[in-house]
Amino acid sequence: LAAQLRRLRSFYPRGVPTPRAGHARLYINDEYYGLFSQVEQVDKRFLHRFGIEMHGNLYKPFYGNLGLEESDWWYWEHYPKKTNRQSGHEDLVAFIELINNTPDEQFPDAITEVLDVNGWLDWYAVNILIGNFEMTNKNHYLYHDSSTGRWMILPWDVDISFGHNEGNPYGLFDRDISWDNPIDTGADPTGKYNHLIDRMMDVPEFRFYHCRRLTESMADEFSPAEMLPRIDETFAYIYDAAIADPNRWRPDELYGTPGFEDGPDELKTYITHRIQF
Repeated sequence: LAAQLRRLRSFYPRGVPTPRAGHARLYINDEYYGLFSQVEQVDKRFLHRFGIEMHGNLYKPFYGNLGLEESDWWYWEHYPKKTNRQSGHEDLVAFIELINNTPDEQFPDAITEVLDVNGWLDWYAVNILIGNFEMTNKNHYLYHDSSTGRWMILPWDVDISFGHNEGNPYGLFDRDISWDNPIDTGADPTGKYNHLIDRMMDVPEFRFYHCRRLTESMADEFSPAEMLPRIDETFAYIYDAAIADPNRWRPDELYGTPGFEDGPDELKTYITHRIQF
């Protein structure tokens, strides 16, 4: 839970519209059921809170990497629509076709016309720092602002990051903390791939600004001086409720892997090594 909040809050200083998140003690019939994270939904109310025009098309990619699809059905399957569901996916298809079919020499100007490039670069830099590599084909939203005609990307579902991946047979997470993923994750077709990331990182100016954002964040909001005290503060805040949680996940007991008590040290290890890498 502490990690989930740290991951979401990492987006705030970069100016990326980000869901609010907090902790909640859940009681059922006056019986304590456990400590949960509660996260604001990305919907029209969320857009309104940030002063974003609310009547555009909101999509939530589901294993959609912004590549060309074989048929219209796959666009519907890989990019479920969360607003204006009665209308089609024509705007999304046009966006994906621009990403994939625009010649290299025309791409920087063409993508700048239809995408909030600065916001995208901020979103990408934070994901690279926190290790949220499921963002390549899901775990984010795409929003087409009908008042500006431009697309923006919104963060969502950053629980599997800060060095962990899903891993069996060890439970929800794997044993190892990895901090050596490339700074252009998503641009390699042999791994987790995203067509827009590939094209953006192939533009020298965009790649330069991406690297600058990484450097700025590592010296500021992602620095150990900033992050480590916040980790301790959040851990102390939720400790009693988490220890009393009767349904708390216990990988230390079940699998011999680090559990709740070791969480702060794992987060700190990831942050310091990620910066060094």
